[in-house]
Amino acid sequence: QDQNFLRTGSVNQLKYQVIVSHFRRGLELYPDNYQTTNDLGTVYLFMGKNYDSAVYFLRKAIAIDSTLQPAWVNLGMAYRELKEYPKAIACYEHILQVNPNQIKAIFALANVYNDLGEFDRAVKMNEDVMKNYPKLEMPYVNIGNYYMLRKDTVTAVNYWEKAAAINPSFELCVQLNTLYLLKGDDEKAAYYYRLGEEIARKSR
Repeated sequence: QDQNFLRTGSVNQLKYQVIVSHFRRGLELYPDNYQTTNDLGTVYLFMGKNYDSAVYFLRKAIAIDSTLQPAWVNLGMAYRELKEYPKAIACYEHILQVNPNQIKAIFALANVYNDLGEFDRAVKMNEDVMKNYPKLEMPYVNIGNYYMLRKDTVTAVNYWEKAAAINPSFELCVQLNTLYLLKGDDEKAAYYYRLGEEIARKSR
């Protein structure tokens, strides 16, 4: 719930060290606890951006129980950050062999393929999810992100607006507000500003 983490995805070093120390103490008491091992790996992944340590603890969690999926998902993310793409793909393919409908793994695998330049394949994977889950906004967000990376702002905004029409998030509204301000469309910029403010108010 740290506000800095919620806004920017980072925590100050003091809080980060406190979090890590608690999890490490937990592992001293219960070294074979899957949840704690996975959670420590997750802290290193998302808060510390310490991907080598994340890989170490997530692999350890998988060694404790390879049937549980969270550590596989997180390990794939860590390998992606390290640009070890074949290993990331192997993690997500493992999950999808066990559970072909694991949407997070599908999205994560599509992101890896987009990183590798397989744009059409990444888009197709998200489009397949759209067909099965028409009320899910994330495929639209993901495809918008892919187009934005290709500097096709118009198409990116088109997909993000479709996502916002299904389930607007504060972050998405901020993005759209900023882009419409840059474009000089004050009416749409104001609309997404008000929508973002309403979402933020409800979450307080």
